[in-house]
Amino acid sequence: MPAARLGPQPAAAGLPWFRAAAGAGLVSSAGLALLLDAIATLLSARLQDHPLSATHWILLGLVGLAAQTAASLVAGLFAARGAAAVERSARRQGLAAVLSPGAAPGNSATASRLLVEEARKMAEATARWEPARLRAVLVPALLVGLAFAVNWLVGLLLLLAAPLIPLNMAAFGLGAQRLSEQQAIQMASLDELVLDRIKGAATLRAFGAAQRERAVGPPAADALARRARVVGEVARG
Repeated sequence: MPAARLGPQPAAAGLPWFRAAAGAGLVSSAGLALLLDAIATLLSARLQDHPLSATHWILLGLVGLAAQTAASLVAGLFAARGAAAVERSARRQGLAAVLSPGAAPGNSATASRLLVEEARKMAEATARWEPARLRAVLVPALLVGLAFAVNWLVGLLLLLAAPLIPLNMAAFGLGAQRLSEQQAIQMASLDELVLDRIKGAATLRAFGAAQRERAVGPPAADALARRARVVGEVARG
């Protein structure tokens, strides 16, 4: 029984924690922006020989660094709490499904996998996805607001460019998905090739074709390795 069949309730159990994690991530982004602004201001003043209170901006940069570090730690803690809530909810729902009167009979191994492995996988996936999904909305809005506060023209350009970001992400995702599917098909073909040669090893040796068939595997493995490197490079961006 796959984890997806447990329904949306387990994910909803950790949503308050994930929202708090996204809020902490927003504070972390604001602290990073303050740190970078302080560094940029100090460098600009130094390069242009402008009089500037360096102590003031150094203190602001330290405050931004402290806020960014602390908020990142808090966001990780909130995400972990949310993952634990999702895992508990998934296990309770899975146990109720297994023990319900109308449930189909199953073995203990399947029930254990459902209640332990699948629940943990759902929790880990949700803990990664939900805070990132919320930050994807909040952080760009924060950056655009900061840009407008500094320079309205820069803020306007960022605002106009914002719709292009999801389009680029969608195009990148479709390309990565196509490469991943091709890699999966090629890997399955290689598995079938190896398994077929193992099963027919005695027949191949009897007909003296073992050496010829032995030369088929390395090119297929090399092609799969090349495709795996391409997929890895695309994933790293």
